[in-house]
Amino acid sequence: MDGGAAERSRIFLTLAEAKRELEKVIAGRNPNGSMTLEQWHERYWPAIEASVRPATARCYDVGWRLRVKPSLGRHRLEDITSPMIESAMVTWPGGASAKNDALAVLSRLLDAARRSRFIDYNPAREVKRPSMRDSVSPISRALTLEQVATLLALVP
Repeated sequence: MDGGAAERSRIFLTLAEAKRELEKVIAGRNPNGSMTLEQWHERYWPAIEASVRPATARCYDVGWRLRVKPSLGRHRLEDITSPMIESAMVTWPGGASAKNDALAVLSRLLDAARRSRFIDYNPAREVKRPSMRDSVSPISRALTLEQVATLLALVP
């Protein structure tokens, strides 16, 4: 009233009717409640991209396209859980660094969704990050003889 919000009390004949009306009211407060992770990414990615260095944005983009989107993109924001993320991470290709980049972009997306009040908490914050211990050895990043030959053939 007078430019401010007002609520009305109403009486319903059945509990089912009251629940339907409550769902309508809640949906009106948060019309994006059924937004998928992929839809949220399309909407929020420019903000993430602008807030990080270009090299980081490229890593995040690769992590999104190759890992997060195929495994979690179709799920609604509020349906994503920590066990779901952990199960998806098992299927993600790449080493610990690549998985950490994918988890980082997912966490940033879910943090923004939490700040926007689409979800109550960020489940990606509960997920244990993959260990980098396996990739510490310089031998693990060395090229094979076949890769060296290909590289030399391509360099003028």
